[in-house]
Amino acid sequence: TGSKEHNVKMRSLANDLGYKVNEYGVFRLSDGSKVAGETEEGVYEVLGMQWMPPEMREDRGEVDLARKGQVPRVVTLSDICGDLHTHSEASDGVDSVEAMAMAAEARGYEYLAITDHSRSLTIGNGLSAERLLESMELVRKVNEAHPRIRLLVGTEVEIDEKGGLDYPPKLLEDLDIVVAAVHSRFKMTPAEMTERLVTAVSNENVNILAHPTGRIIGEREGYSFDVDKVMRAAKDNGVAMEVNSFPERLDLKDVHCAMARERGVTISIDTDAHNVRQLDHMLYGVATAKRGWVPPELVLNAMPWDVLRERLKL
Repeated sequence: TGSKEHNVKMRSLANDLGYKVNEYGVFRLSDGSKVAGETEEGVYEVLGMQWMPPEMREDRGEVDLARKGQVPRVVTLSDICGDLHTHSEASDGVDSVEAMAMAAEARGYEYLAITDHSRSLTIGNGLSAERLLESMELVRKVNEAHPRIRLLVGTEVEIDEKGGLDYPPKLLEDLDIVVAAVHSRFKMTPAEMTERLVTAVSNENVNILAHPTGRIIGEREGYSFDVDKVMRAAKDNGVAMEVNSFPERLDLKDVHCAMARERGVTISIDTDAHNVRQLDHMLYGVATAKRGWVPPELVLNAMPWDVLRERLKL
């Protein structure tokens, strides 16, 4: 299992070592005898390589690292401690806060953030300031009834064309977590969009930049901006770049995950779930982060609750 490029590299290496690799196993060139193939681990072992997750098999240097026994540890689904971007029926979600909490608890999560849309996203039934205050009270009441999981009161707040946020600072300060997002004005120049995003991640109340490129797979390309500059601004301000696990988004994509890892930028793997079933999309975001070789140490929601609470200053 792996990309064509990875398999070509493996077969070339095998040939150099006196073997042939195909879909049936590993065979000696000298006599045609089969020496491995019952397990992936066995195939890699015969070739003098350390096994690696399938998501890493892209011929991006993993073969050389495997031959040295230096394949890095990457995040797995079992590392995930919670979901920091979800929606309830208060905005455009389907299920109640309690249903989302129970579903997260059933998945073994330590925490779940309810981050309904902000007021200017009318198509998403965005919450006015008054409705957000009501939502905050509701989330905290539900948490009292479900003490085994920590519910965070948050928002997916709109970023305006200048990089400003949709709620006043005092209201944002009262939230546990702020996920900032662009849902409009996609056709700005790259310089304008870069400035917009840098301004947003420089806001002291922002914790996560949601679906940073805005792409919808098969529908629209992401908007253009200086990804490196935005990532560096995010790191400088302690803001995580999201890997949105929605199958139509997967944003950040794998190459951007690799960029984040190389720069030491924290990422947050979230589902953007609008119902309880979509919480299971987490595996797609984890797979994307794996393709970028992201270690659990760089994943915000791989932090246990006590560590995350300190990070968020709660």
